[in-house]
Amino acid sequence: LQVARDRAREGGAAAFMIATGDRIVVADGEVAKPMLLASVRKSLMSALVGQAIADRTLALDDPVAKFGLDDDVPLTSAERAATVEDLLTARSGVYLPTAAETASMRAKRPPRGSHRPGTFFYYNNWDFNALGDLYERATGKSVFLAFDRRIAQPTCMQDFDPYDDAWYVYNRDAPRFPAYHLRLSARDLLRFGLLYLNDGVWGSTQVSVDAGWDFPWWAYRYFLAGERPQVPPLRDSSAKPTFAPPSADAMRAARTPPEPPPMTNRSKSKGAGFVI
Repeated sequence: LQVARDRAREGGAAAFMIATGDRIVVADGEVAKPMLLASVRKSLMSALVGQAIADRTLALDDPVAKFGLDDDVPLTSAERAATVEDLLTARSGVYLPTAAETASMRAKRPPRGSHRPGTFFYYNNWDFNALGDLYERATGKSVFLAFDRRIAQPTCMQDFDPYDDAWYVYNRDAPRFPAYHLRLSARDLLRFGLLYLNDGVWGSTQVSVDAGWDFPWWAYRYFLAGERPQVPPLRDSSAKPTFAPPSADAMRAARTPPEPPPMTNRSKSKGAGFVI
């Protein structure tokens, strides 16, 4: 345990927790302080999409055109054929500017039209942002309210506030699909990890489903190859593991406090309605 604590401190973790079964073994630092999730938000989105598929509101093979999804630069007929599964796995074949896109993403973006949907992996925030919009169109619910009602509350998260800890970030030059940002505390994020470990079951309640698609998006490469990793680590934009479980019945969470996106182009979720 001391080695794990030392590594967390060396990595700049502001909070560090280890749980096994229903027992908290270690809780160091600011475990109740909500911190920016960065790219871990995409793993939470995959769980919500999994629920929508279980509800038959969405299907993996639904094309984006089914929900009238388009961009300010109109999508081509090939791009409109991209499916929910393509968005989940960063294989949409849509290469357009979007919110929360890093300089590296912009530099590596393939030429538009160079790959058909489903054929090429590119870490593409367009896919993840568009998936949030598609979810809201299909369900009629805000991503943030859905996360609060369908995941945070059933797993008894203690610190998440859908008003204070959830907001949209827009790109003025590509405003159609905002990034949906959230903050979670280490102890709340640990709950999500335990939910994943327990095949979507919390206590006696089936919160999410164990159907092979409600998983962190980067694990999908292993699913396609028929090799599901035991429990893949979830990573934020600093590339530090958030969950790095040493076994199938234990979970550890380390949170580093990355800087939140600037207030410019930022719209706080009011907890009602959704973006079209």
